[in-house]
Amino acid sequence: MKPIWIIENFSNDPSYQEMSDEIVKQGFTLKEIKDGYKKIDLIEFRKEKCCVIFLGSITMTELVQKQLQTCFPVSYCNKPNYLCSKYMSHFGKYLFNDKYTMISLAELQRKKFFFYGTFGVDALIFVRPDSGQKPFQAQLLDMIDIDKFVERNNDIKHDMVVVSSPKTIIWEGRFVVTKYKEIIGTSTYRYQGQVTKIPSVPKQATELVKELLNVGYYPDSVFCIDICEDSDEKHWLLEINSFSSAGMYACKKDNIVRRVSEIAEDEWKIKNKIHSR
Repeated sequence: MKPIWIIENFSNDPSYQEMSDEIVKQGFTLKEIKDGYKKIDLIEFRKEKCCVIFLGSITMTELVQKQLQTCFPVSYCNKPNYLCSKYMSHFGKYLFNDKYTMISLAELQRKKFFFYGTFGVDALIFVRPDSGQKPFQAQLLDMIDIDKFVERNNDIKHDMVVVSSPKTIIWEGRFVVTKYKEIIGTSTYRYQGQVTKIPSVPKQATELVKELLNVGYYPDSVFCIDICEDSDEKHWLLEINSFSSAGMYACKKDNIVRRVSEIAEDEWKIKNKIHSR
């Protein structure tokens, strides 16, 4: 069965329309979600065990997974595998935030003087959620703001966060990769703090991604690796993201659509014990 693609352009980002256009161009069935996640109804796909691939927001990824339990693979978003606490130990020497600790948000608040004394620079620390679902954005947090920050995130205050020292990032880029050690898409998305979407990346960043793929940690068959460059022109692993809830930015869409479709169809056949002639 040829894959059916479901695309949600939740942010009016041109890259989602580019994906939709390429999917249609390559002859795949496309369903676009435009009415918001509260109105989504995918009953048409639940009638049979369809081969489905989703791309959109984190919230919609979860909802589509729940609605299409008879379909496969639906989303390349195996949530537990995107926990920082799950993958960071595999990539220790490559991590941009190499000096870090993991602690609950409540404990960070309770022992703030210790953590700011250990990791702080000018009363600032770097904080990001352990979860790849990103209940809040990674950010620099001033010590005078931590109480209000925890209050705003009271529902997750006992969840783990990563705490590290602030560092300077010059460049950031996204790589769409596979467990077969392929790089199928590349895009710069930020340079010197400004949004900069171009379909090219530094050679050193590409070489680093090749090294990372040889480590042997694959959260899904298809996933995204974000790389950054520091002020010393060295490249590091910034984070790993799921394919289904990640933006494609300026990546060339033709190869992504083709290869992800091939992988999804092959996996669907294996799951349903269908052999190609």
